[in-house]
Amino acid sequence: DVPTSERHPDLASPLYGRLVEVILKRVAYPPSFVSWEEELDVDEADFEEMRRLATDVLVGAYFLMRAGYLEKLAGVILSAKQNGGAGVGTSNGGGAPSNDQHYH
Repeated sequence: DVPTSERHPDLASPLYGRLVEVILKRVAYPPSFVSWEEELDVDEADFEEMRRLATDVLVGAYFLMRAGYLEKLAGVILSAKQNGGAGVGTSNGGGAPSNDQHYH
């Protein structure tokens, strides 16, 4: 392991910023999501496993990026809300669940 302070600047915040964007897209519910019984394109077990595995990476990204992480997160949420809430777990717009059981 190379300490963060010794890494090239391009391998810190910019890299993790892009990683956060990619992960947040992967862990969002599909735009057409209504229920797992009706979802044909995404396997529920694979989706939940991806969300579980992404947690550690997102926490690490937060500690590296701090305010930049929160800005990325806010940008993704605002973008999703502007698109009808699709994929955002805190909104019923777009059919995404609003209960907290999916955010472990």
